[in-house]
Amino acid sequence: MRVINQKQRDIAKKTVVLQCIVAVLLGLFALLLKDKDFAISVSVGAGISFLANAYFAAKVFRYSGARLSQQIAQSFYSAEAGKFAITVVFFAIAFKWLEVLKEPSNAGAMLLAFFVVQTTAWFVPLLGSQLRSNKKRNK
Repeated sequence: MRVINQKQRDIAKKTVVLQCIVAVLLGLFALLLKDKDFAISVSVGAGISFLANAYFAAKVFRYSGARLSQQIAQSFYSAEAGKFAITVVFFAIAFKWLEVLKEPSNAGAMLLAFFVVQTTAWFVPLLGSQLRSNKKRNK
C-alpha cells in the first residue's frame, strides 16, 4: 500500500477548502437567482457533500508513515463507509423534515448542488498542475 505523504494531505486539505467555498458560493448564487427556499435546498445539498467529504479527508489523513500502513488501509475503508452513511442519513433527514424539498425543483436543485460540490474534487489536481506549469513558464 502506498504511504500517505504531506503532499497528499495538502491536496486533500485544498480540496475540502475548495468544496467549502463552492458550497457557500452556490448557496449565495441560488439566493440571488431565485428565492429563499431554493437557496436552502441548494445549500443543504452542497453542505451534505462538503460535510461527507470533509469527514472522509479527516479520517483518511489521520495516519501517515510506512509503519502505519495497516491503520491507513483501515481508516480508508471506515472513512468511505462513514462518508456514505453521512450522505444517506443527511439526505434522509433533509427529505423527511425540510418542507422546501416537497417542491420537485427544489429537490432537484439540492441534488444538483450535491453533485457540483462532489465534482469539485476532480478539478483540484487539474488546477494544481496548471498552477505548477504557469510557475515554470514564469521562471
